[in-house]
Amino acid sequence: MNTVGIWMIWLAGIDLGCVMVANFIVPRMLRYRENLATCDLSVQNVFWSHAFHTVLLLLGMMMGCFLYAEELWLPQGAVLGGCIFMAGFWTIKVFMHLFFFNRELKRRYPAFNLIFLAAFVYLAAVFTCLSVKGVLL
Repeated sequence: MNTVGIWMIWLAGIDLGCVMVANFIVPRMLRYRENLATCDLSVQNVFWSHAFHTVLLLLGMMMGCFLYAEELWLPQGAVLGGCIFMAGFWTIKVFMHLFFFNRELKRRYPAFNLIFLAAFVYLAAVFTCLSVKGVLL
């Protein structure tokens, strides 16, 4: 067992927990309710359903990091598949954050912009490294 590797995975779990908690803070900052009030009810329902499922996905990833750190360190089979999925998920998130999200919003909240970007880059890097490691084993 590689302790540094396990700590990297646990840090990814903490990172995921922070991103998950942010999903309860950001809606107020961005006035989700007020902005969604002008949308059709079905659009609101889809939005809140996606937000709920995002939090569940983050919770699952976080729990995986804490409960299965040793398996993630030496990924094989389904665990390797999970690592590859998470590597792709967070890599796409990095590019969306850099090139898709509202620039004005990122300028308005520069600290949050950099914190989120750092969190996403770390997660993409950790799960990409684990995936490559698992493929090469």
